[in-house]
Amino acid sequence: MMPDRLRSLRFALRGLHYLLRSERSSKWHLAATATAVIFGLLFRLSLDQWRWILLAIALIWAGEAFNTAFERLGDAVTLEQHPDVGRAKDVAAAAVLICVLAALLIGISIFVPAIIRWGSR
Repeated sequence: MMPDRLRSLRFALRGLHYLLRSERSSKWHLAATATAVIFGLLFRLSLDQWRWILLAIALIWAGEAFNTAFERLGDAVTLEQHPDVGRAKDVAAAAVLICVLAALLIGISIFVPAIIRWGSR
C-alpha cells in the first residue's frame, strides 16, 4: 500500500513542478506567497492570522492548479476553437480570479491593521 501512496505523491509533485514551470501566473502566485510569508513573519502574525493567510495561499494555488488542469484537458479535446471548451476555460479562469480576490481581501484585512499598528509605534 505504501508504494501506491508514494507513487501518488510523486504524481502530485510532478504536477506541481509542471504548474510552476509552465504557467506564467504561477510566478506571480509564488511571489505573492513569499511576500505574504515575509510580511507575516515581519509583523509577527497570530496563529489565527496565519491560518487565514495559509488558507488564502492554498486557495490561490488550488485554483490555479484546477485552472491549468481544465486548460490542458480542453486542449487535449481539441485545439480548434470550440465555444464550450472556451467557456469552460473562461469559467476556470474566473474561479482563479475569485480565489485571488478572496485572498486579497483576507490579506488586506490582516496586513492593513498590522501596517497601521507598526506605523504608529
